[in-house]
Amino acid sequence: AHWQEAVRQLTDTAVLLFDDPALRTLLTKVHAQHDLVIDLVSQDRVLHAGFEGERTSPEAAQEALARQRVDKFQAFIAAHKDEITALQLLHNQPYARRAVTFTHIRELAQALRLDNPQLTPESLWAAYEQLEKARVRGAGPKTLLTNLVSLVRFALHQTDTLTAYPLTVDERYQAWLATQATAGRSFSPEQQQWLLMMKEKVATSLSVDAEDFTLPPFVDQGGYARARQVFGADLQQLVDELNDALAA
Repeated sequence: AHWQEAVRQLTDTAVLLFDDPALRTLLTKVHAQHDLVIDLVSQDRVLHAGFEGERTSPEAAQEALARQRVDKFQAFIAAHKDEITALQLLHNQPYARRAVTFTHIRELAQALRLDNPQLTPESLWAAYEQLEKARVRGAGPKTLLTNLVSLVRFALHQTDTLTAYPLTVDERYQAWLATQATAGRSFSPEQQQWLLMMKEKVATSLSVDAEDFTLPPFVDQGGYARARQVFGADLQQLVDELNDALAA
C-alpha cells in the first residue's frame, strides 16, 4: 500500500540522523552523565546540619543528630510517663520492678515508633553512645526490646551508666549464684544448664514462667516435665527467686 511505503520512507529519514557512530557515542556519554540512580540500600550519613551558609564537620553533625534524638526521647518520657504503663512502672523503680512485663515494653516500643519512627532502641542506643560513650556499657544485641528498660532508666537518671539489659541480667545472675554458694546451695551441671536458659529468657523477655517451658529452648531439653525432675518440688520457688533477682 502507498501509505505503508510512505511510513517506511519517513522512518528511514528520521533514523538517518542517528546513523553516525560519533553522534551515538556522544549521546551515550550525555545519558550516563545525567542518569539518576536511586540507592535504596545504603544508609544516609549526616555531613552537614545547620543553616545554609554554615559549615559543620560531619562529627558535629552526627552529634547534633544524636542530641536531637535523646532530647526527643526524654521529652516523650516526660509527656507520657502517666499514660504508658511501662513508663509508669519504671518511673516508680525499684518498688514496681517485677511488675514490668514484656507486653508493657512492646507497647512502649510501639508508642515510640508511632510518635517518631526514628526513636528505636537501636537509634537511641547509638545516640547515647555518640554523646556519652564512657557511660555506655555492653552494647550487645541492640535490637532487643528489653534494652528499652535500660534506656528509660538511664534517661530518668536512675542509673549512672547505660548498661545493656542482658548484661545487667547476667551481672545479677552471677551475684545470685554467689549468694547461693555462700548459703551452701549448689547446682548440678544439668541444673546449671537449665538456670542459664532461664537467665537468658529473662534477658530477652523480662521474666520466665512455667509456660515458657513448653517453648524452645526449654522444650528441646524435655520441657516442664524434665525441669520438674531436675529441680523437684523447688522448681516454682526457684523460678520466682530468679525473677525477683534478675528482672527489670
